[in-house]
Amino acid sequence: MNPLSITRSSTLWVRALLPPRMQRGALPTYIGKQFESICLQWIQRKNAAGELPFPVFEFGQWWGTNPKTREQVDIDVVAANRNEKRVFVGECKWRNRFDWAEAARTLEHRAQLLKGFNEQSLCLFTKNRLNESAADELRVKGVKTVCAEDLYV
Repeated sequence: MNPLSITRSSTLWVRALLPPRMQRGALPTYIGKQFESICLQWIQRKNAAGELPFPVFEFGQWWGTNPKTREQVDIDVVAANRNEKRVFVGECKWRNRFDWAEAARTLEHRAQLLKGFNEQSLCLFTKNRLNESAADELRVKGVKTVCAEDLYV
């Protein structure tokens, strides 16, 4: 089974509980949350294989308040090594099209909200592969890109 596909039971669950006009909006939201979980699992597998820039001992998400804007923000994927004061921060985008430059800026700003770390590794997880020039530009800025196709290779 393709781990990124929606199972028949998930689709039936959405159809059974939501009115038809809401199903179109609910399913992408549901899939987006599942994609975040899959991205976190990818980090855990890479960590177990020793393929991350540093060993990670804590995995999860982060919610908090941006002190400048006083808005609630969330970080989709966080993997930390508090002893070495290093953190891996990821933003997950399960969309066909989005502003990748804006997503990278958001990722960089949100990563700054995590206090107590001296080194950050940033990653933008996407549904589809970014074009080569976009991926190169992000790589120069220190942002790794991983598309859904890469998660199980």
